[in-house]
Amino acid sequence: MMNEKDAGPTSAIATLIIKYLQGNLQEVERKSLESWLQESETHRALLHTLRNENKTQESINYLNSIDKEAAIKRISRRINEQHTIHRLSLRSWKYIAAAMVLLIVSSAVMLYLTRVSRTTISPNDDISIRYKNDIRPGGNKAQLILANGHTVQLDAPADSSFMADNATLINKHNGVLTYSNNAAGVAAYNTVATPIGGTYKIVLSDGSQVWLNAGSSLRFPTHFTGKERRVLLSGEGYFSIAKNAQQTFIVATDNLEIQALGTAFNVMAYTTEEKSATTLAEGLVKVTYAHQSYTLHPGTAAVVSNNQVSVEPADVAAVTAWKEGLFIFKNTDVATVMQQLARWYNVKVSYIGDKTPDLHFTGEIDRNVTMAQILQMLELTGGVQFTIDKNNVTISQVNH
Repeated sequence: MMNEKDAGPTSAIATLIIKYLQGNLQEVERKSLESWLQESETHRALLHTLRNENKTQESINYLNSIDKEAAIKRISRRINEQHTIHRLSLRSWKYIAAAMVLLIVSSAVMLYLTRVSRTTISPNDDISIRYKNDIRPGGNKAQLILANGHTVQLDAPADSSFMADNATLINKHNGVLTYSNNAAGVAAYNTVATPIGGTYKIVLSDGSQVWLNAGSSLRFPTHFTGKERRVLLSGEGYFSIAKNAQQTFIVATDNLEIQALGTAFNVMAYTTEEKSATTLAEGLVKVTYAHQSYTLHPGTAAVVSNNQVSVEPADVAAVTAWKEGLFIFKNTDVATVMQQLARWYNVKVSYIGDKTPDLHFTGEIDRNVTMAQILQMLELTGGVQFTIDKNNVTISQVNH
């Protein structure tokens, strides 16, 4: 995780650190590294961590668990390098493993956290004072509300099957709720609601799949009748729609209608957000707002803000990263970053002096890491500082 403008300099620092660990620094390079170390206590703490043999061994163990060739290809795509990455020796891997993994954690280079469920962090006294506790990430949890008002908690990992009010069979397997297609029965409306810090997947009776993000709900019939398949979304959901030319699929929010046949798209419509957005991944959709319709093509989004609609290019991977268990930030302002973190970690965010730091971040982080781990990544960019007290996170900008 890093500030966008720091990508080049931090990549150079990473190279210096690797050469330092190998004992290959030239005099000019040594002075550059010393100058960087004098800039910040966090820089000195990072180098201390890298010199720790135990930490280095942890990095080696991690690196041995991954496909090195695939990792090299992935990293080379992610970093704006001017040289070619060649096959590396085992000795080189020892130091590059430490630099890769620990510099990822520290945000010192623009490497991306890819499915890392455990992050190595070097604690210090200041952190232990400011971080009074840690906060676990969200998970697979939701509540099912049946048409008769009865509720079913879906948090338990155990599989189960049960009948809905109208004799519709519902299966809960591996954290996915699946409805059978009981066309003979009377359609009844169910609701699946995720809390802050929860996500859930639903397979509707027509085979369409819906992923709900944290703090969201979906109201839908147990089976579809008539000429359309209509569901009501609050919050955020990703939809992969089963094709049926005879029944148009419609997602309704409090101010939008998204019409699709066979397609995949993301709808972000939190009532607490200033903007809502429909982002198309595959196929075609028609978005209707205030009696005006807009057709989307893959890689575009209809964004509603201040009662106006604009169709814009969209980074589908970043928008749908939550579905894949990731945060992807691309020059994202700190307020948006914290808004996403607050929704996933169930925390309240406040700013010192009610002033939001003017910072932007770029990076990819696994959503399974703890709150403290993510905040330390952000802190090590050098522009911001956090405190954690129970479920309250306070942010202040660091002026150099």
